[in-house]
Amino acid sequence: MNDDPARSIEFSSTAIDRFRSAAPELRNLGSERMVRCQQIKGYIALGDFDVAASELTEIASATPVEHRVRPLIQRVDEIAQLARGTSEHARGVATLCEVASEFRRGADLGPLRALAADSNGAD
Repeated sequence: MNDDPARSIEFSSTAIDRFRSAAPELRNLGSERMVRCQQIKGYIALGDFDVAASELTEIASATPVEHRVRPLIQRVDEIAQLARGTSEHARGVATLCEVASEFRRGADLGPLRALAADSNGAD
């Protein structure tokens, strides 16, 4: 990916198109999210921070807390680290870091929210 981010984006886009063309019951959203993270890394490597931020925002908004599993959280953290390491002042970098932080924060609170909902429902 680091050697040819444009090619990585191309391969990722092809894979994402295949995921999206699958029948809903056969679609693997977890794997699709991981591939989209690779695509975002390619956008960052090319300096397309606004596109990367938009894509990450879409992933974050479409991923319920219970599906924010550790491997996905790690990819999102890698995206934020990569963005910070390129240019902290570029447009979109702050958004990328903010979305990643919120994504992690929501995942960290996931079990607590579930417990609170269960205890509220039991009263």
